[in-house]
Amino acid sequence: MYLSRTLEAFVKSAAQHWPILLMTGARQVGKTTLLQHLIIQDGVVYPLEFKKTASPGRNDVRHFQVLERLRLPIGPGGLICLVEQSLPLTASVQSIPVAAL
Repeated sequence: MYLSRTLEAFVKSAAQHWPILLMTGARQVGKTTLLQHLIIQDGVVYPLEFKKTASPGRNDVRHFQVLERLRLPIGPGGLICLVEQSLPLTASVQSIPVAAL
């Protein structure tokens, strides 16, 4: 059973203005549950991962395939890492230089 959170409206509004949102907070307060609810509700998943590497490869994003089990549309993904320029890792995943953020 999902309990609505006051923060939902703010997160939805912020997502319309900024391409990337960072949600932080104490353990076990419902951050992941809220985001999963909003992702399923809004319909498209945009996977994003952080890695401490300057030479990412396909193995670094292989777990993105797990999202296919959701049976939801999956948008382009990104791997934020220590590369100098954005490069394609797969047909739908790009490496993103941490300096670009």
